[in-house]
Amino acid sequence: MTGRKPVAIRAVRQRHSDTAKKPASVSRVSTVVDNPDNLDSEDLLPRWFGDYALLKHLGKGGMGQVFLARLPGIEGIDRACVIKTLRTQWTNDAEYVARFVDEARVVVQLNHKNICPVFDVGLHRNTYYLAMDLVPGRDLQALVNHALAGGSPLPVDVVLYVFAEILEALDAAHRLRHPETDAPLNLVHRDVSPHNVLVSFEGEVKLIDFGLAKSSLKHQQTEPGVVLGKLAYMAPEHARGEPVDRRTDLFAVGVMLYEMLLGERYWHGLSTQEIWQVVGHGTHAPAGLARIPEDLRAIIVCATAGDAPSRFPDAATMRQRLVQAQIARGAIASSADLRAALERRFPEAAGEERRERSRLLRQVLPSRSTDAVESTRIAVAAGLGQGPLSPSPSPSPAPAPAPSLPPYA
Repeated sequence: MTGRKPVAIRAVRQRHSDTAKKPASVSRVSTVVDNPDNLDSEDLLPRWFGDYALLKHLGKGGMGQVFLARLPGIEGIDRACVIKTLRTQWTNDAEYVARFVDEARVVVQLNHKNICPVFDVGLHRNTYYLAMDLVPGRDLQALVNHALAGGSPLPVDVVLYVFAEILEALDAAHRLRHPETDAPLNLVHRDVSPHNVLVSFEGEVKLIDFGLAKSSLKHQQTEPGVVLGKLAYMAPEHARGEPVDRRTDLFAVGVMLYEMLLGERYWHGLSTQEIWQVVGHGTHAPAGLARIPEDLRAIIVCATAGDAPSRFPDAATMRQRLVQAQIARGAIASSADLRAALERRFPEAAGEERRERSRLLRQVLPSRSTDAVESTRIAVAAGLGQGPLSPSPSPSPAPAPAPSLPPYA
């Protein structure tokens, strides 16, 4: 991990001058955007958002919108990136703002090849945002969906390579220490799932989205008994609203490993309500386990044990077992093998998306407003004593526990 110099929270006031005429082709988008929540239509893009030009709406998550963006630099040296915003309807909600800033407080501490870096965090015109590296490729969910739709699962050696990389990322996150006191942060991702693992067309593997992470660095802690995360990848103690630790993340890795090896759901045949009824008991044994090779089956069974003490003690230990399985097969895959596997499954995607991205980055941007554009950059790399910035959120009631969660003995 690379050390970071402590930086205080600072406010930046920028005044942009209108130095160029408004191109006719972009006259409809010539003002600085006030509310990115409304920009899920391509007709409204590109638009300026502080220092960033929002180029394309990529999707929306539970907390906000995600955009492909361009950060202009000197002499035309621009940077393609991803902007993640918090929905403006929640700007005055103390819980959501705190959770968003907490994610920033955690992710800027993470510096690892298998974790997608966040390089800017701030507040622009009442909207909080994160700026992170662009990872052209697919998430693991796309590969699961490809297999579910009748395509072949990834080769076993490639699957083992992907999961060894995921476990490297988790090992780094779990071992993260306070940058000033050197005390363990006890970070737990709590939302490890196929949606939050990116595989690039170059064969890289990146863990993303620490928005639900638990850490001693965070100010906003989840209320006791409140369940956050994706049910299908949730460990029993997590579903019961009990304390979680690094072994909770390993349960999710075991579930994903099962799904990637077989191309079918760990909870195959069960509805969401039926999963709720059994997940907290920790007794589920998916029918497909018998079709998995014995050494890999043992890894999955250990990772998904109902009680945390029966699982691997840490990500490094589980990764070592996967490496041993690779060696025993005499086939250790690499990023080149993953890249080739993606090319076979999505043969035109990399080129098409590269050309589309090039077109978006070349397009003429709207003129910036002559009005002052206020941005507040949240330097949370070591500003550990700081909470959310103004506008001050109003108090919000504590979130309710997940509905229909059955009692567990």
